[in-house]
Amino acid sequence: MPNLVEPDEFVRDALKLAAEEKLPIEMGRIVWRADGRLERRGEGESLSFKFVYRGVRFEGRLDMNDTGKIAITADLGTLPYTAESAGARHQLLRLVRGAAAKQGLHLVVSHDQQIRIAAEGTTPRPRTPVYCLATLCSLLLLLRPWLELIGVALYESRRAAAIRAA
Repeated sequence: MPNLVEPDEFVRDALKLAAEEKLPIEMGRIVWRADGRLERRGEGESLSFKFVYRGVRFEGRLDMNDTGKIAITADLGTLPYTAESAGARHQLLRLVRGAAAKQGLHLVVSHDQQIRIAAEGTTPRPRTPVYCLATLCSLLLLLRPWLELIGVALYESRRAAAIRAA
């Protein structure tokens, strides 16, 4: 029979913390501290995260309160000036107006002409990693056609600018 080694302090603390949690353990409920130990996240705190989808950098937040709201945002690029590409500018502004009617989707142009896309939804309880990822995937499916249309318009704008510069 092999020698059983006593688990070190980190492992004991992690096992104790997991054993005290009600199953299933919800997403973000237990977090790593800077010193490498695990700790229980306080009620009502939010979990921030970043990811890349189809070449676009997103930032996200999952509220750990009763609402369970998950929100994602991304900056898509700069709205071209009319002199750069009137067609692309017109198309992008039409997309922004069209997105206003879609529930859970926000597409805006900031004061500095940055195109920003955002979506939000609610993660069902228990907020397990599977439910959180499923909710995130549903938001990305909502955004996907908009990302493609905006990407094409921005590409056309950049291509037109490159042709003029050549």
